[in-house]
Amino acid sequence: MTYCRAQEQYRKQQEKRQQQHSSDNSNSKQQQQQQKSSGSVAPESPPSSASRAERIQQLRAEHQRRHRERHGQYPLDHQEELYEQRLKAYEVRLDENVEHFI
Repeated sequence: MTYCRAQEQYRKQQEKRQQQHSSDNSNSKQQQQQQKSSGSVAPESPPSSASRAERIQQLRAEHQRRHRERHGQYPLDHQEELYEQRLKAYEVRLDENVEHFI
């Protein structure tokens, strides 16, 4: 059952990330619309390849910063390892019970 709970937590995290991503996109669109409606001229956006490269660089820098903060430790790794150990132990017990009935 803990495996199912881990899957459910993972699914919820993915949904939360998608919601944050969509809200980030809608916030930036709202800001652009406000700038247009207020009459302020926003600088022309760079070509998509340049903005994509910038975004990749930002993501890389953020990932490296988080990695440094964690000191190479990922909080869910230990928890995931425990889940796997429990599942293996559970499977061994099931196999032993099945062998008893054979």
